[in-house]
Amino acid sequence: MHHPISIQRAKRIAAFLFLSVAGALAAEENPYRYWPSYQKVPLTDYAEPTWTPHNTIATGWDFSLPPSVTVSPRSYLVFARIFNLSKEPKLPPVRIKANPVLSIWVEWKELEPERDRYDFERLKSFIGLAAAAGYGVEIRPITAIAARNGDRTRGSVPGYVTALGTPILNDPPKKGDGISHYDPSHPDFHRRYMKLVQAFGKSGIPTNPTVKSIVVGYSSETYGDEGIGDCSKQHVMERLDAWAHACQGVAGKVMMCGKSEYGFSKGFGFRDGMVEVYMYQIPDAANGQFIDENGYLTTDEKAPIIAKGGLNGDENETYEEKMSFRFGPTTLFPYRYFSSTLRAIQLRKNIILLNDFSPIPDLTAYLSLEMGRTVKDTPDVWCLLRENQMQPWSYNGRAKEMGYYGDFSTSRPVPCKNFERWLYQRDSEGYETQAVLPIPTSPNHWMMAPGHDKDLIARAGTRIGFAVDDRFLPETPQSVTFKITFHDGVRGTMNLVYEGASGRVQYPIIATGNDVIRTATVHTTVLFKAKGLAYDFEIHSPEKVPVSIVRVIRSPEKAKP
Repeated sequence: MHHPISIQRAKRIAAFLFLSVAGALAAEENPYRYWPSYQKVPLTDYAEPTWTPHNTIATGWDFSLPPSVTVSPRSYLVFARIFNLSKEPKLPPVRIKANPVLSIWVEWKELEPERDRYDFERLKSFIGLAAAAGYGVEIRPITAIAARNGDRTRGSVPGYVTALGTPILNDPPKKGDGISHYDPSHPDFHRRYMKLVQAFGKSGIPTNPTVKSIVVGYSSETYGDEGIGDCSKQHVMERLDAWAHACQGVAGKVMMCGKSEYGFSKGFGFRDGMVEVYMYQIPDAANGQFIDENGYLTTDEKAPIIAKGGLNGDENETYEEKMSFRFGPTTLFPYRYFSSTLRAIQLRKNIILLNDFSPIPDLTAYLSLEMGRTVKDTPDVWCLLRENQMQPWSYNGRAKEMGYYGDFSTSRPVPCKNFERWLYQRDSEGYETQAVLPIPTSPNHWMMAPGHDKDLIARAGTRIGFAVDDRFLPETPQSVTFKITFHDGVRGTMNLVYEGASGRVQYPIIATGNDVIRTATVHTTVLFKAKGLAYDFEIHSPEKVPVSIVRVIRSPEKAKP
C-alpha cells in the first residue's frame, strides 16, 4: 500500500512516536513482552507449528493444527510481486503448506505496445515461470495512469491514447503518489479500454489454471487504479460486463478494487487494503461486519463476499522498519501482526498480500490453513476474547442500517467485543466477564474512541460460557482438542467443563501466577448438543484467571493423554 507523506513530516512523526513509546516502555515493563521480539524471518525459514499429541500446558501462544490438515484450494498467500514485465520475478521456495501467489502488475502499454496490436506473450511466459516454481498468479492490469510526478513517460497507457483527447484528472497532482490519471468515462478512452479487456479474454489467460486472481480497478491518485467506479454510471457497468464476458466460466477469479453490488451479482470478489489497522471496517455491510445489541462483533454470512465464496482480499504488509513513521517502533510490530492476522481470518479473507518475511511465522502458517474455509470444512473454531471502544461517529444516524441495535447516545463509545470464528462467548446472568490485559494499540487507529487507546485482549470471570456453531460437529460424541490460551498472571485453577461421552467432565488447568502467556492442550471426547448461543462448554475459575484465546479443533485421531 502507498501512504503519501512528506519525508520531513515522516521523520518528525517517527521521532515523536519513538520518543513517546520509548518513554512509556521506560516507565513500565514492555507491554509487548507476550509476543516475540521483532525479527524479519525470511519466507524460506518458515515451518509448521508443532502439533502436540498429548495433554500439556506450554508457555506461549499455540496456533498448531494436526499434521493431517491440508491447505484449502481457496487459500492464497501473495508472497511475491512485480510492478511491470521488465524483470523476471524472484520466487523463493515455500516450506509451509500454502498456495503461494505471484502478483503481476502489468501496464496497458505492455499489453498493447501499438494501437490494435496486442502482445500477451511475455505475460504468459511469467505465468509459466510461476507455475514451474509452484506459484499461482494474480494479474493486476494498470490502465488509467497518465503521468507520475508530471512525467508522462511513466504513464501506464499506450502512447496513442494521449492523442485521443481524453481529459487528465488531478493534473498537476497534489496528493497520493504523484499520479495524474485519465478520465475512464471519456468515450474514446472507454472504447479502447473495452477492446483491451476483450483481447485479454481472447488471450486465454483468464482460464489458465495458474491464474488465480485478476484484479480489476478504475482510477486513483495512488498507484494501482484503486476503486471500481460509480456503478450507477453506464460506462462502469459496461466495464464490469466486459470483464464478466472475458472471464466467462471463471468469474470467481475477478477481484474488484472496490465494493460493488453490481460486481457481486456477477460473482466477483473484492479487495480492501487496511487489515493492518485491524479495527477497520467495523461496521461494514459489504464485509458482513456488524456489532450486535450486546456489543459483540458479528459476521453476516449472507453478505455476498462470504455467501458467494468469491475472492476476498486484503494486504497485510506494513512491517518494514520504514513504516515506523506510521505505526510506531518495531517493538510493537509482532503484536500488530498477531492482531491483524487474526482479524483477517475473522473477516473470512482468502487471498492476502504479505511480505516475504514474517514477524511470527507460526501465525503465517496458521493463516494459510485457515483461509478459504466454511464452517463445514474448517479444522477448528475459535474465539479471541478481547474488547475495544469504538468512535460513535461511525454510527451517528445509521445505527440500525449498520447493524448496531443497542440504545446509546451518539457521544458514547460503542463497545466492540471479541474476534470470533464460529465459536461464541456471551455474557449472561452468572457468566459475566470483564475485559482485561490492556495492550497499547498502534498509532493511527482513528476508529478508536478518544481515551480508549488500548486493546483489552483477555476476559476474566468466575464462569465463562462458550457456544460452538451448531454446524461444526454432529450431535454425537466427537474427538476434539481444546487449546486454551491464558494469561498466567493469576495463581489459581481453571476448570474446563463440558459434556463428555459418559457425562459431565471437569478438567483442571493450573495457573501458576507467572506473568507469561500459556496454552493448555486438552485432547478429549465431547458431546455438543446446545442450540444457538446456549453454552456447549464453560471455563470456571474462582480466581478469574484471564483467558485470551480458545480453540476447538477437530481431532483426526484418538486422544493420547
